[in-house]
Amino acid sequence: KRATVDGSEPPRTPWDAPDLQGIWNNHTITPLERPASLAGQEFLSPEEAAAIEQQADDGFSRLNAPSVVRTDCRILCPRAFKDFSGRLA
Repeated sequence: KRATVDGSEPPRTPWDAPDLQGIWNNHTITPLERPASLAGQEFLSPEEAAAIEQQADDGFSRLNAPSVVRTDCRILCPRAFKDFSGRLA
């Protein structure tokens, strides 16, 4: 078991796994797990972070391009309702 910075034990489930209960949303483009390509890198440079943020924004722009009629609510995501900050946490 691991202790937190203040020495307290993080919450655990009855089967001794980390307790991840709470409210989860997609308000960040930061992945829940570190990509394999960044395995040995502790931090991103400002340039790397900006490139990832731009890549995410470009992806949303492509999804919202008016060239194709989209009726699937899982794909359609108007910029006004984009539910993330577009920034890495």
